[in-house]
Amino acid sequence: MGAPPDAAWMWRRLLTALGWAHRAGLVHGAVFPEHVLIQPELHGLVLVDWCYATAVGTDVPVLIHHHADDYPPEARQHQPASPATDIHLASLCVRRLVGPHAPGPMRAFLRGCTLPGQNSRPQDAWQLLAELDDLLDRLYGPRIFRPFTMPTAN
Repeated sequence: MGAPPDAAWMWRRLLTALGWAHRAGLVHGAVFPEHVLIQPELHGLVLVDWCYATAVGTDVPVLIHHHADDYPPEARQHQPASPATDIHLASLCVRRLVGPHAPGPMRAFLRGCTLPGQNSRPQDAWQLLAELDDLLDRLYGPRIFRPFTMPTAN
């Protein structure tokens, strides 16, 4: 489990990557931890494995079996994917990262991003990033650079 402030910068970078993809008309379709590469020293993030991507408005072509329960309903039902599909998956990644350590307002924010109805979830990664920044400012104050080191396996 990670500290919520550490997860916050990762979430911000992830929403930025998704914002650019969605602006290009693509849904990644597989935003899972193994597809999110972190560069800890510079707080960098790269979203990889775009072979699951599809155009906005088409269904996700392949579902990863061991993540079957993580996909939002529209993906499991082969309905058209939207930016809300990726936002759902990215928010699950963050929720797993912070676990029960997230403050209540952050947990509520994450719940709103993972609602079952696609039209009930946020549809715009850029707008969501602005809302997240407002939340983080209320929770932690102005942004500062926090050194981050990857935890070591015990």
